[in-house]
Amino acid sequence: MSLHNIGILTVCGLLLFSISSCRQEVDLAESYKIPPQPEISTGYSEKPGWATDEFAVATANPLATDAGYQIIQAGGSTADAAVAIQLVLSLT
Repeated sequence: MSLHNIGILTVCGLLLFSISSCRQEVDLAESYKIPPQPEISTGYSEKPGWATDEFAVATANPLATDAGYQIIQAGGSTADAAVAIQLVLSLT
């Protein structure tokens, strides 16, 4: 065996030893903590409903609701109103 081969084997042995000594045993039962649980439900509450004979527009933004309402009032379709609503929601 040449001196070069002995040097390579020595370096490989040291590398394997250092990698194996870095390994840590972790007990998952001790390290796992139960995350906080959500609050219990407060039950069902009756909310007033809405009824309409023509159409309704509802969004999270009053400006978007107004845009959809105006499109439908002007004779546009629901698809037109949906596009207008999404445009306003993307701007605000």
